[in-house]
Amino acid sequence: SHAAGRYQASDAAPGYWDPVIGGGKPIDTDKYFVVSADALANLNTKDPNVTTTGPASIDPDTGRAVPDGQAGELVITTLTKEALPMLRYRTRDITRLTTARCACGRTHVRILRVTGRNDDMLIVRGVNVYPSQIESALVGQPGLAPHYQIVVERRGPLDHVTVEVEAEGGFSPEHYDDLEHRAIHHLKSLLGLTVDVVVRPPGTFERSTGKAVRVRDLR
Repeated sequence: SHAAGRYQASDAAPGYWDPVIGGGKPIDTDKYFVVSADALANLNTKDPNVTTTGPASIDPDTGRAVPDGQAGELVITTLTKEALPMLRYRTRDITRLTTARCACGRTHVRILRVTGRNDDMLIVRGVNVYPSQIESALVGQPGLAPHYQIVVERRGPLDHVTVEVEAEGGFSPEHYDDLEHRAIHHLKSLLGLTVDVVVRPPGTFERSTGKAVRVRDLR
């Protein structure tokens, strides 16, 4: 999975283009610096001898590749942008990569659903919490509108999360307790973390034309 030559003595064969790339060959590496783009879905992303343009998943803290199927930060190379350097870009998106056989028969690496971003990740009592996870749990819940804020604060020695969310129009305040209890149970099952939920009247949160402020970290 390299262009030319052998990286080590144990390599079974030289690279694909060994007859044309190298010293004194048509693409003369004694005269030119050669950059070779690899396949989009290279299966050797964990091989330390291979530089791949295929997607990879890394530990955001160490930059090291994580095992197949484990959540990590997605790293990619853009191949279709004209005149853009062949660099590895950290997307800040948290996802999983898998080489397990797809139902369609495909065995190349696949990028699974993005679950959040590491630049807005909250660590609460040792649990990684992403605002997008909370949003996905709230959206579609009967009686709740897609307008919310996450308040993180310190209570004694522990961090505490309160999700404030607007009720949909047409729900009277006497139903708010029921909406809160259902949302608390749903978030607990999704996050593995108990959070408080406070239902607010419609229009409580300011509407923004830009990116909405979803997190208030008061720690």
